[in-house]
Amino acid sequence: MGMTTPDLLRALIESPELATVGSPKERAAFIGLNLERRTVREASKLAGVSKSGVQSLAQLFQAKLRKRIQKVQAVRPEFWSVPFRKAYRELADAIEPDYESSHKVGHVDMGHLSNEDLAEAFGHHSARGGDEE
Repeated sequence: MGMTTPDLLRALIESPELATVGSPKERAAFIGLNLERRTVREASKLAGVSKSGVQSLAQLFQAKLRKRIQKVQAVRPEFWSVPFRKAYRELADAIEPDYESSHKVGHVDMGHLSNEDLAEAFGHHSARGGDEE
């Protein structure tokens, strides 16, 4: 049996390329809320922050994670670490290229990104049909 989507996301964010993203509190808030599906109260205790701040920290981590993944994608895949490449490819395979749905990765709603951004992020051909920068 393969890894679950939250397990793949955890493997991805623990890869050398992403291990330094965000602060420990941001990372703990993101993992607690989105991967471990903890309540806000539980995640706030895990991250050591107030209940009102835990969601903001998780969202901040997600934004930083997205930016770092985009930077890593700018590098040819043969230069990626083995753990990053393995988790990235398995995660990309686990997500169907139907970007019109409100598909979630773990507990993260991917629906807020455009189809073009998602296609580019997961290595599928852009719906725009060109190599735009």
